[in-house]
Amino acid sequence: MQAVEQLALSLKVNNQSLRQSENSLWKKIEAQFKEWNFTDKEKHIGELILRGLSNKQIAGYVNKSVRTVENQIQILFSKTGFASRNEFMAYFFLPFLPEED
Repeated sequence: MQAVEQLALSLKVNNQSLRQSENSLWKKIEAQFKEWNFTDKEKHIGELILRGLSNKQIAGYVNKSVRTVENQIQILFSKTGFASRNEFMAYFFLPFLPEED
């Protein structure tokens, strides 16, 4: 349980610094989540996915069962039209990668 608490503290500290910039990536992510009509819970799960957490890690962090998290992620994907967490993550991060020749 101590590892989950350390993860929670680390995420809170990182969130505070990332959200301070006016044009931060997190502001753009939040705007997209709003466009997709995510609930607060879905926004939270989406942020944890973007941070690279596994379903098991997310479940521990939000104190839910892995099955509940899997269901929440499927609802999230149905709202976005994405079929996987890779597609979901790529949507936000591909613009920052150099284009291939």
